[in-house]
Order: sequence, then C-alpha cells, then structure tokens
Amino acid sequence: MKTLKNCLSILAILALTSSVAQTVSVDLPSNYIRDNILGNNDLPVDVQGTPYATESFVIGRVSINKDSYSSLLRYNAYLDEIQVKEAEDKIISLLKRDYISAKIGNKTYAIHSYKSGKEAIRRGYFVELNEGATKLILRERKEFVKGQQASSAYKNDTPSRLVDKRAYYLQEGDNPAQLIKLSKKSILPLLKAHQDEASAYVSENKLKLKKEAEIIQLLNYYNNL
Repeated sequence: MKTLKNCLSILAILALTSSVAQTVSVDLPSNYIRDNILGNNDLPVDVQGTPYATESFVIGRVSINKDSYSSLLRYNAYLDEIQVKEAEDKIISLLKRDYISAKIGNKTYAIHSYKSGKEAIRRGYFVELNEGATKLILRERKEFVKGQQASSAYKNDTPSRLVDKRAYYLQEGDNPAQLIKLSKKSILPLLKAHQDEASAYVSENKLKLKKEAEIIQLLNYYNNL
C-alpha cells in the first residue's frame, strides 16, 4: 500500500512539473529573437540521432546584458542555435550576440569568437566551464554523416546519422579562442601572461591536464595571479 502511495506521489509531482514547464511564459523582448523556425532544417526524415543537446525543452534563463528572462529552451547543436518555445506550434531562436547567453540545465551557452589552425575567425555557441578572464570553453556540435549504400549483397546499407562532435578551446580575454587538446603540451604554451607560474603549479600539484576538472583548477589559480 505504501509503495502504491509513493508511486502515485511521484506521478503527481512529474505531472505538476510537466504542467509548469509547458506554461512558462516567454517574455523575451522581440528585438532579441528570430521569427518562427519550426521545421527549419535540411535533415532527411529518416536520419538517426537527434540535432538537440536535450530533446525536450526545459525551463532555463536567457541573460541579455544585466537582465534575465525565464523561458523554455533547448540547444540545437546541428544548427548551432538556442531555441525558445513560445507555443506548441511556434519555436523561435535567439539572435547570436555577445551580450546574450542562455542557461539550460547546468550549462551556460554563450557566443565566442574562435579559430582553429589556419581557419578564419568564426563565432558560435560554447559551453563556459569556468569563470574569469581565461576560460575553458566547450564546443558541442552535431555533425551530419550521409548514409551509404551497401557495396555488395553481403553488406548492409549505412543509414544517415548525426554524430556528436566535442572540441575544447581556451580563450584569454577578448582574443579568439584557440582549439586545444587536453594535455600539458597543448595548454601551457597558451598561458603566456604567467607561464612559469602555471607550469610550477602544474608540477607541484601533479596535474596531467587530461581532465576538465584539472584544467579548471589550473585556470582558477591562473586567473587570480
């Protein structure tokens, strides 16, 4: 009997949460959003995988300069845009501006300029992993891979699919972010302002800089020098 009551309580909470999520008002100023984009993609209907970091819209906050607004949000990692649900049949997206960011779950998405190797400087959404002048930021994308027909009767067709692409960047101040690998060899040369101190800190704390947490630990120290 107690188990049944617990189950009913859980279902009631889930129903209430869903109801609240669907009734969040969208009060974003209209000059910071694009028009209806429902269905705005060029993906085949049978593609495997999802273009979204999270399939469902969740309650999040959009920050515009010093103001913030509660909205139903999700990140489309294929189109690289933050989508806002205004109504069941109306989805809009945020304009890509430096002063507009969105918090979805425990992730904050913000626009950063970046470069990779000899590529031209570009701009896109990144997940910010720490605070301060020097940031570790993560580029989360979905890449479309076209399916292939089987080369013989003994093989199967390969379906079109969306695959996850994650890349880490380091950004100092307003400079374009640099693509990095999670390694001391890749990261330490970019910390030019206090490179000797950073190298000594890594050695003293036996950091390999192969994990997000270790890099964030180093940057927290570096940003306070």
